[in-house]
Amino acid sequence: MDKSLVGHAVLALVASVAAYAAWTKPSTSKYDAGIVVVAGSVDRLTRVEWDESNYHVELANEGGKLSVSSSVKSAKDEKRNISGFPVTEKGQELLKRLAPLRAERSLGKVDGPRLKEVGLENPTQSLVLHFGDKAVKLEVGDAAFGTGSYYMRQPTGEVFLVAQEAIQPLRGGGAAVTERMVVNLLREHVEQITVSADGASRTLIHKNAGDRAQSYFADKASPDTKIEKASSWVDAVLRLRALSQASETPSGEAKLTVTVRGDDGKERTLKVYEAANETAPVVSNGFPTGVLVAKSAAEMLIKDAKQVMADGTTSEPRASAP
Repeated sequence: MDKSLVGHAVLALVASVAAYAAWTKPSTSKYDAGIVVVAGSVDRLTRVEWDESNYHVELANEGGKLSVSSSVKSAKDEKRNISGFPVTEKGQELLKRLAPLRAERSLGKVDGPRLKEVGLENPTQSLVLHFGDKAVKLEVGDAAFGTGSYYMRQPTGEVFLVAQEAIQPLRGGGAAVTERMVVNLLREHVEQITVSADGASRTLIHKNAGDRAQSYFADKASPDTKIEKASSWVDAVLRLRALSQASETPSGEAKLTVTVRGDDGKERTLKVYEAANETAPVVSNGFPTGVLVAKSAAEMLIKDAKQVMADGTTSEPRASAP
């Protein structure tokens, strides 16, 4: 084969790759202030809809109260649907990123073969931003090679390259923006906790809360005496995770009631009800209409709570701090 022909073919291939890379390459500034895909402020953003092949996710902002709902399109997975769950910090940050929505660069109006190249010929994903009665729908294509940024098309036909952080948290059912911790508080921020079961109750205070290695829980009446089981039990309370929506709000007498006061002065109440099948219904400040948690986790909380409340669970008194 003529070596000159091989050389020309290689040069042509390199030139093609370079041209495509230049076409898709983001600008030097990840969020160029001059490239606004959708204008609007976060305080006016009332709803966000994300749709993909398997899921539909909605983030709602009702007077500053944020919530997330997610539905699975497969009928057999309907039990995984959620409605009105709290939004994580990542979800709150996402809203700020979406309004206004900025692009890394504009590709202009794209048609023909190029639409297929960027996944916008027959897109299966979309993002809708609602500002009150006004809604803007963006079609979402493939991720750009090497950057992970997504191609988005406005109703005008203009295509933009938008950083993946603008939609990645919504993908896969919005798990990253959905708060599932029933008591949303870290242990170092727990100041006091009251546990009630079988007509009895006990209030524990958190000592040395800022130092996890030295922290412990003690009866309010005996603050220098550590309750051995309490720390691991409190950790289990704070790890309790909502699996799915309860079909109805639990009623009747709770098997266990826990009231956690944080160092912000706010109280968070958790009520655990009788388990059925593989789950147990609970209600809390974040989930007032009820969610289901693992039966094993709920029963362990109830069992260990009785030990925390019982006599004879304390160790030798700790020496008072100098």
